[in-house]
Amino acid sequence: MSRARRGWVAGAGALATLAVALATWSTLPERTSSGAPRAPSAATGASASLDSPSPDARHTVAAPGTAPDAPLLDGAELADLLARIQRAYEAGDASELEALLTALVARPEQLDVVADWLASAHAARAPEACLGAFVVLEAAIGLYERDPARFGRAGVALVERLLDELLVLPEDMQARLVRLFQRVRGPNGPVLDLRFLRRILDLRAAHPADAERFVPLLAHVAQGFGAAERREEFQRLFLEGQDDPLLVKCALSSLLSGAPEVFLPLAEDFYARSAEDARLRSAIAQSIAASAPVEDATRSLVHLADEAQYGAFATLGSRPSAGEAIAREYDALLAENANPVARKLLVSTMRDERAEVLVGIAGMDPDPMVGLQATLTLSVRGEMDSARFAEVRELFSSGGRLPHGGALVAENVLLHSSGAVRDSARAWLVEIVRDGRATDVVRLDAYQRVRRWVEPGTFRGVQIGGRVVE
Repeated sequence: MSRARRGWVAGAGALATLAVALATWSTLPERTSSGAPRAPSAATGASASLDSPSPDARHTVAAPGTAPDAPLLDGAELADLLARIQRAYEAGDASELEALLTALVARPEQLDVVADWLASAHAARAPEACLGAFVVLEAAIGLYERDPARFGRAGVALVERLLDELLVLPEDMQARLVRLFQRVRGPNGPVLDLRFLRRILDLRAAHPADAERFVPLLAHVAQGFGAAERREEFQRLFLEGQDDPLLVKCALSSLLSGAPEVFLPLAEDFYARSAEDARLRSAIAQSIAASAPVEDATRSLVHLADEAQYGAFATLGSRPSAGEAIAREYDALLAENANPVARKLLVSTMRDERAEVLVGIAGMDPDPMVGLQATLTLSVRGEMDSARFAEVRELFSSGGRLPHGGALVAENVLLHSSGAVRDSARAWLVEIVRDGRATDVVRLDAYQRVRRWVEPGTFRGVQIGGRVVE
């Protein structure tokens, strides 16, 4: 193995252990009389695997200050330090590499400057410093991930910053950054995990011409799934067939059942972006309804509610324990008089609700369409008793609070009830047909619904829109 290659391997080992070593230090490294940080010994917490000389044998190096008020390195001074880091990395000089990196990565705001410099035109003219910048970024991300008590969300913020700048970099630097993301690890495994999936997908959607640039990152995120089946579903959904409704439904259902906290927000975004594809929207809504936890699915479908999603709400309503979640969500919306479309769709699922509750909704909900839906839900679920039918009939009477839809309710009762209630429903439809105060559209609709249930001649001489119907 060549010296350069041996040096590279040694440098990679130093990087791999640097974050672990730095995370164990309770204070920043002590400084020498010249002002440079002294590289820590094993006694102060540095990993012995670095196989570096004793502290006394190490030479000191000039490095930026780590005090909170110390000026940040930038420009030529920063480029010079990045180049020195790259030379130490290539030479396998663990002592100098640690000393330089320790001082540079201890302040997350300094890494913002490094990221700015990397995205600038100056970076292209300093290839050695560019490589050093990637060394610094990898070490910093690993350190920040291992010590959240000290650095908070600095690691997440840095990864997000670099993802946002990916397409700004020249192509060769893009490839290097992708490899960095694929390689860097934290205490729980790869750093680029499901936390960043939404950001990657947003960037991919925002830059369709460069969508393929993000495929290796998505493939890397998929490796974070323990179950092979879920990895395959992830690949199908995000890398292969987002335009196939059946594939989307199957894959998204599997992912929602395994990690709803990650994939439910993504499913909602996917739904919003599919406004022009009704079949795809239906597949997404059905996946949410069937596979997300009931409480989460209810809130999500309310958020996404539109008139086309009766099927998804019916699926939700068929799930065990869904009734309580649906009732709670309806009550919350009613209290605010909010989202009448969602209220109507929630009421459409209440087939197991008590009849008096549905009649109460029909009589009290501020939106007449929600009230109509309550009577429809009641009328399709089976036999209706005469007292309840009388209450429903009164809601549609002259001066009643539900001005439209009586014919549809009456037909439902006609189909699902028997005896006197069935006769009353038929008589109601006949009355609508004969009611000259109703619009021609309403009367003709009632006629089409009832004519097969009455004797010939029942409507002899009745005119609708100037035409005799019989």
